[in-house]
Amino acid sequence: LQQEMPNYNPNSPSPQSPNPSPQPNSYQISQSQKPPHNYGQGRKKALLIGVNYIGQSVTLQGPSNDTLNMFKFLSSEFSFPPDNMIILSDEPNTQKYSYVNGAMHNTGDISELIPTKAHILKAISWFVSDARPNDTLFFMYSGHGGQVPDRSNDEADNMDEVIFPLDYNVGNHIIDDDLHEAMIKRLPEGCRLLCLMDCCHSGSGLDLPFEKSAYEGKRKRAERKRGLNRESKGLAVCWSSCQDSETSADIGVNGVYSGALTHFWLEAIKKHGGGRSSGEGSRGSYEDILMSIWEGMKVKVTTVVSIPQLSYNVQDFDAKQPFYL
Repeated sequence: LQQEMPNYNPNSPSPQSPNPSPQPNSYQISQSQKPPHNYGQGRKKALLIGVNYIGQSVTLQGPSNDTLNMFKFLSSEFSFPPDNMIILSDEPNTQKYSYVNGAMHNTGDISELIPTKAHILKAISWFVSDARPNDTLFFMYSGHGGQVPDRSNDEADNMDEVIFPLDYNVGNHIIDDDLHEAMIKRLPEGCRLLCLMDCCHSGSGLDLPFEKSAYEGKRKRAERKRGLNRESKGLAVCWSSCQDSETSADIGVNGVYSGALTHFWLEAIKKHGGGRSSGEGSRGSYEDILMSIWEGMKVKVTTVVSIPQLSYNVQDFDAKQPFYL
């Protein structure tokens, strides 16, 4: 989020990635350009990651709260089964909540809910392994993010975006290429992935090639990624807390901390999302949600520049279509 990561060397060796980064070429989409409208009729599954970095000099206060708030919100408002949800957190009470109420159900090793790089990649594999057409997957990361030099020549700004697991200080960052390979590329046709990236430098944190930034009410299409050679069968849509060159922040609301994106996304969904509390008549679009987030952040986030962004992997995706979850 807001702070820079200390003692971090981007040239440190990193454990093996799920797949090697691809070589540059053109981005390919094997599905129809017009996504089907039966998303949400299948199963629902969520992976929620919040890293507070407890005991470190870069401690955050919001991520654990973000995961708990999202777990409860998705299950109560949109019928996500707790059996299909996992929280990874370094906050002990949040770990216990996930262990008891989530997919693990008091079985297995609770330490696997600690958000190390290895555990995050293992959880992502669980998350997408049995995805089917019509399923809706929800992924959230709240924690620190950063940038490292791009080594695969697929970034317009020559920088890869990264997230920092709890064990980041031994070179265990996760770059956007690998998140794309682990999640986006594995989506089957007819499956939808919705994401929140609540961290610094998160605009293209999943390497989705089409982007819209919220700026003073104007919708802007950002530069397309250059040279991506990846095939994506499912639909992926991501809200990011800021653009690649910007930082993000925790905010306090009534004495409780949260990531700014997560807080205002939840507020926007309550207003526009058509959940149980808000009702069908309140339903807005993906773009309405983006602009509602921006309106809240302009007022509350004053210490850094954070312009939220919407990104997706289907060129003709209509961000003005009604949002369903």
